[in-house]
Amino acid sequence: MKIKSLLFLLLSVTIFSCEKAEEPEKEPEEEPPVSPNAVYIRADDVASGAFFNMTIRPDKIVRTLGTMIGSGNNLGSIQQVDGGDFFTIVLRGDSTVWGWGRNTYGELGDSSTTDRTVPVKMHGLTDIVQISSGLRHVLALKSDGTVWACGYNYSGQLGDSTLTHRNIPVKVKGLTNVIAISAGWDHSLALKADGTIWTWGQSYAAASSSTAQLFVFGTPGEIVKISGGAGFSLFLKNDGTVWGWGSNVAGQLGPTNSGSYTPVGQVSGITGVTDIAAAYSHSLAIKADSTVWAWGTNTHGELGDGTTVDKSVPSQVHVLSKIISIDGGWSHSIAISEDKKVWTWGWNNGSQLGVPHTTIMDRLTPRAVVE
Repeated sequence: MKIKSLLFLLLSVTIFSCEKAEEPEKEPEEEPPVSPNAVYIRADDVASGAFFNMTIRPDKIVRTLGTMIGSGNNLGSIQQVDGGDFFTIVLRGDSTVWGWGRNTYGELGDSSTTDRTVPVKMHGLTDIVQISSGLRHVLALKSDGTVWACGYNYSGQLGDSTLTHRNIPVKVKGLTNVIAISAGWDHSLALKADGTIWTWGQSYAAASSSTAQLFVFGTPGEIVKISGGAGFSLFLKNDGTVWGWGSNVAGQLGPTNSGSYTPVGQVSGITGVTDIAAAYSHSLAIKADSTVWAWGTNTHGELGDGTTVDKSVPSQVHVLSKIISIDGGWSHSIAISEDKKVWTWGWNNGSQLGVPHTTIMDRLTPRAVVE
């Protein structure tokens, strides 16, 4: 979740306001073979920023792949990591939130707008059970079911009834009994214990809202995962079906109702799903057999099927099996297999695939990351 403001605005207008022009398919780039003696990076969890990736190593230390400001060493045991526009946030084992990197709009929540090369503690947050980062805003879920937010607020994604950027976390108004959160690029999502999904900010569901709005009705336990992308949202039901709404110009919501706005509906062509991830304009899913499937934009090979052709029907990602975790950024994807190997594919403009961008720019099928 990155890019300077003007460029991001121009790209957003291009993506969400018009159909994508046909592009010639790219020839696969050649990469040097992996040495038989290669040592692979291992991780317990992964997350993606716009042009970088983050891993939580087995020793609970954060490791970043790609261009980033600063580093997060000496934080102790880390429970969760996420990232946005050149910044990283982590949830420590003591339920506090820390971050480093770009802080233009106060997204690090340390009462300043000063970029940080070493971790700083997010002001006033304790008893946090989940964190999520959008492009330039951060959400945090407390154990009491309330949601707190800081950073960029141009579209009301902080949910405090204003459009004022905040460098100290503020409470999202009107939300209680929340059990899960997800920050899209310019909107926010919350799943309540009663099975309903609430949204605020610019979700391409309706006009921007600076307060949380009830958007999807469910029953307790029916919806098990929510995930926000750039102008679209996904949710996973307990029957293994994937649903979503929002921008569908690249087919990231499936083959039905392609265009600038798609109402809530099921993603056809995929069932038996156990996990989902909404990236910038592509979608990822793990099925019960531990295979990975992807659909949407494929300009840089982020769907991992060996091509650069966009697909609205979910297709299986090549090479991968026994996968336990996935995520995606602007035009890249990342996964972890059962043996804790980290796999990356797609765009490598910021060396986010774990190799220098001079080695390869577009990786069309996954490859395990070596030390």
